[in-house]
Amino acid sequence: MAAPLPRPARRRPARPSSLLHLTPSTPPLPRDNPNHAQNTRAPSRRTLLPEAIAALEEREGALETVSLLASELAERRAAAARAEAGAPKDRERRVVAAAAAVGAAEAQLGAARAAYETLRERNEAELARLNLGRTADFQRMLNQLAGAQAGLGAAAAEAWGAMGV
Repeated sequence: MAAPLPRPARRRPARPSSLLHLTPSTPPLPRDNPNHAQNTRAPSRRTLLPEAIAALEEREGALETVSLLASELAERRAAAARAEAGAPKDRERRVVAAAAAVGAAEAQLGAARAAYETLRERNEAELARLNLGRTADFQRMLNQLAGAQAGLGAAAAEAWGAMGV
């Protein structure tokens, strides 16, 4: 058996001159600097309110559970109806078992709905509290902005007055 032929060396394509500033040897561009003015935007929703996001995800999970249990209850009710309409052999035993399964599914669904309602009420209260806090923060920021604008206006008027205009 003959030895495999050596693979030809792959040549890297030449870098265009417009990308030379992105090589690791050059300092980062101003937009890559975390302290640069462009990078001072608000943090993402996930880093800003992790507790609120977790609570809403928990509520979503509870709603999925309610939906799943509701579909399971519908299936068990259909099985109970089939058991009642089935052949007389062992029908009573199947009907009793199906009725017990329907009762258990109804109890589970009721408990899941109660848990969901509790989570929903808690989430609504937390979101209302969060919105009040955000409103206060925005009011404070607007007051600071108005104060800064007033100061700048006074400084500009003073500068124009000193120029004799």
